[in-house]
Amino acid sequence: MTKIGTLKELGVNPGDVVEYHQGYIGMYPELVGHKYTVDGNGKPIHCSDDGKSFSAYCDHKFRLISRATPAQKLWRDMTPEEKAALLLAHHEGKVIEARLDDGRWLDLKFPHWIENRAYRIKTERTKSEWSEWLTSKADGTTKLNLSECAEVERVALGDSKQFAYRVKKWVE
Repeated sequence: MTKIGTLKELGVNPGDVVEYHQGYIGMYPELVGHKYTVDGNGKPIHCSDDGKSFSAYCDHKFRLISRATPAQKLWRDMTPEEKAALLLAHHEGKVIEARLDDGRWLDLKFPHWIENRAYRIKTERTKSEWSEWLTSKADGTTKLNLSECAEVERVALGDSKQFAYRVKKWVE
């Protein structure tokens, strides 16, 4: 079951991702479904530049999407054995990933082994789950580009262009 609550009730930490669920009575209905990343001050910062941020002590409700992954060791901080394991994995044809400044992981064909960058051997993601049900806008458009999603389930809503949908997402 997905837990919904205030940021304080959810016990969020920097790097956690939350989804806006509900504000004060009728406040900010346009934000429902927007995702925020919690920064170091315990406040979520919206992924776009709409200027909205929320204190950990406000009454707005959020749904916890994911917890931050533990910090990865930078190349300069790795032991010779850890570096050797990455080099051997690359030599054997395994995919090496580098962590970008925004926290995403990028596949590398030719790693450069930069001192202030974290690296890991890419693992196959085998577990997936369906997202919660979302509703398209009245004109049939969605927040996601559904053509980029591996699996999409749609349900028509009457005779309009609007529909309910959910997508399959990978869980690491």
